[in-house]
Amino acid sequence: MTQQAIRLESTDRGIWIHSGDRRVGFYQRETAQRGDAPPCSNYLHPINDLDGNPLTEDFPSDHLHHRGIFWAWHQLTVDGNTIGDGWMLRRFTWDVRECEPSSLDDGAAMLRLVVEWKSPDFRNGQVPVVTEQTRLTFFPDSDDRRQFDVDIRLRATHPNTRIGGSDDAKGYGGFSLRIKLPDDLAFVSQNGPEQPAFASVPPSPWMSFRGSFSEQSDHSITVLTHPQSVGYPQPWILRSARSMQNPVWPGPDAVLLPEHSDVRLRYRVLIHRKSGSAETIDRWQQSYIAAPDTAV
Repeated sequence: MTQQAIRLESTDRGIWIHSGDRRVGFYQRETAQRGDAPPCSNYLHPINDLDGNPLTEDFPSDHLHHRGIFWAWHQLTVDGNTIGDGWMLRRFTWDVRECEPSSLDDGAAMLRLVVEWKSPDFRNGQVPVVTEQTRLTFFPDSDDRRQFDVDIRLRATHPNTRIGGSDDAKGYGGFSLRIKLPDDLAFVSQNGPEQPAFASVPPSPWMSFRGSFSEQSDHSITVLTHPQSVGYPQPWILRSARSMQNPVWPGPDAVLLPEHSDVRLRYRVLIHRKSGSAETIDRWQQSYIAAPDTAV
């Protein structure tokens, strides 16, 4: 197959990502009402497989706050005061101030985002508590693989700002995927086959999700973590039903979010036909590590 350049199409709600005449996915820029779920922005849904079938879910009935591929945390405090709950979409908004598309070499395309996190619990929601700069890079499809990068940088606007996951043994929070959950869903990491646990499973640079995501095609989803990600390699929250998947950072204990430097989280999502061996995924991981840093 001749690789076709990625095309970004702006709408009043966000950005459609196309590979030739096929839709890769959608970035939700504007705050949108989602059925009975709380309004939300700054996430990816749908993300499609190579045959056009959606792999992600938005506001599923079991967790109305789940949304496609997203990054959010339960705990955010300033001077010890709780600032909304970005995970649960309570008293929290994402104001996408910049959403700049650009074309890169070899047919790739990037969305450069500047997002201000706001809450009525911090200065009446008039100024951001955190500034997020994210780069979403989409690469042309090959015959059997689609991939895109998510590069998130976070910086506090006020001293003594802390961020954390759920304040329990699970500690979930950060980069998260609400993918479809077929009955035959299986998990494989660099450590071998994995089984979901009450809390997290041991750290791994990558995790592969395998199962019958649609009746029409045979795909797997693999997430690679870049060594530049804080907390690398991260433990994983895995769920086989009614939930999401999450490489965990920082966990249940909230950590200081700096004002004068960025906390960085980097991931590559691959959608590929068939499962891919551990050796193949390790090669993808090494290729990811060796690739130029396009967000510099």
